[in-house]
Amino acid sequence: MSGLSSAAVAILIGGTLFYASVKRVDSFAAFSQGAPKGLQTCLHVLPTLVAMLVAVSVLRASGVLDWLVRLCTPLAKFIGLPPEALPVAVVRPFSGSAALAVLAETLSTYGADTRIARAACILMGASDTLFYTAGLYFGSVGVQKWRYTIPVALGSSLVGIWMAAILA
Repeated sequence: MSGLSSAAVAILIGGTLFYASVKRVDSFAAFSQGAPKGLQTCLHVLPTLVAMLVAVSVLRASGVLDWLVRLCTPLAKFIGLPPEALPVAVVRPFSGSAALAVLAETLSTYGADTRIARAACILMGASDTLFYTAGLYFGSVGVQKWRYTIPVALGSSLVGIWMAAILA
């Protein structure tokens, strides 16, 4: 950790302990009661997390993501988005870390000051890991009917793609 990060963590912990003492809360007892609940939550979420990570790995290894990029290339050219930035848009809904790796590869390949890099960065910032987030959060609380979550999230990602085409 850098010095700033260490200081921020120390301030956060110290502030929490100070607040607990002001409110006359036994912070160790509260921590001891909360820790098992946190572990239960981790165990409850773990299958969903593993399933999403495996699914992203399978999609990348099988070539499906490359196929999706090739499929979307004509549309990207039509709206003015550099097709070289598309891999970020295709991977981002599934995995933030994979999208970050694709973004780093894009930046190293095309340079940081290019239109492709700007579009890829806008795509990274204007979208979210919607399948991962929805699966993880809804799975952890047991939501069965997602209704409009995925369509609306995909719609907002499409707006982000469009904005990347316009702004880059």
